[in-house]
Amino acid sequence: MSSIEYAFPSIKLTEQEEKDIISTFSSPVVQKYLKSLTTEDSKELLSLVNLDMSDESLARRHTFLSGKLAVLTTLLSITE
Repeated sequence: MSSIEYAFPSIKLTEQEEKDIISTFSSPVVQKYLKSLTTEDSKELLSLVNLDMSDESLARRHTFLSGKLAVLTTLLSITE
């Protein structure tokens, strides 16, 4: 086993666990919540040009929000 595999062992889900995850993320309430988070983060990302911050801080915030939106988009794509 490599040191990476030792530090971060693979986690296997059972078929039922996978079905449970799909069912949970397909829930209309969960979908609504994720869309709400996505909307707020999108608004913040679009408003970054109006903020008075250094280029470095702006780049960090842009990267952070873009990453959050990528994760939220992935979670929203989990459907039955």
